[in-house]
Amino acid sequence: PVQRAIEEMKRAAVGSVVLRQAKSHAMRYYLSLPKSYDPASKAPWPVLVAVDGAGSGFQGCAKGFAKARGDLPCLVVAPCGFANTNAIQGKQKEKYLKWYEEATIAAAEKDRFEFDRAGLVAVLDELRQEFGAAPKVCITGFSGGGNLTYQMIFRHPERLLAAAPACANFTRPGYANLKGQVAPADLGLPIQILTGGKDPHRTWTHGKEGSPGIEMQTDAAVKALDAVGFTEVERTLVPDLGHSPARKRVVEFFKPHLSR
Repeated sequence: PVQRAIEEMKRAAVGSVVLRQAKSHAMRYYLSLPKSYDPASKAPWPVLVAVDGAGSGFQGCAKGFAKARGDLPCLVVAPCGFANTNAIQGKQKEKYLKWYEEATIAAAEKDRFEFDRAGLVAVLDELRQEFGAAPKVCITGFSGGGNLTYQMIFRHPERLLAAAPACANFTRPGYANLKGQVAPADLGLPIQILTGGKDPHRTWTHGKEGSPGIEMQTDAAVKALDAVGFTEVERTLVPDLGHSPARKRVVEFFKPHLSR
């Protein structure tokens, strides 16, 4: 019965989106398998991890990138994280209670970054075991989703093929202190940072002067990446882009890594 349930879940995820929970961690996530998915295939399946922003629209994030994926033979994963958003209260808490119990939310709130990091690593490990996913993945994070994306870049570049923060927050300039702690082989990680010329948060977040906007935060990210020694960092200001996950541009950047 357990195996049959697993097979039914896999079929449901082909060309669609399903909600799952990691077995070794409390992290929940949305998964979409490509229409070409074949569990009997021996070749590893590429993975695109997409992290949503403060709105925590994780299901919509997964659906959006599953659509942008087109015919590319890759898994799409959208983790239900905490570091992407602000206080879990009011309507936001009602939303999170659809994914997590009160105790889990309270525990995650104690260290959002660690919950997300450990959770995503657990998810990626299990996808390798259950779905034949590739050991290295592509990751993008929109707005608040930049927190987990940059965390993976600085702390787990060995798990990544490419990264594309899009209109992304960067809140930990202390990552610059990781100089010498990243293996030389991982410093060539391709990183494409996209910001929008029409992003209302470009200068000041929510227009609040003194609250650094996306460009200032990206300045800090680039400075930290340079300090650590990453060599393949490209920063692109897209003139007509608002505050957006820039799905088409992100998928295009990842395309060389999402084929089999």
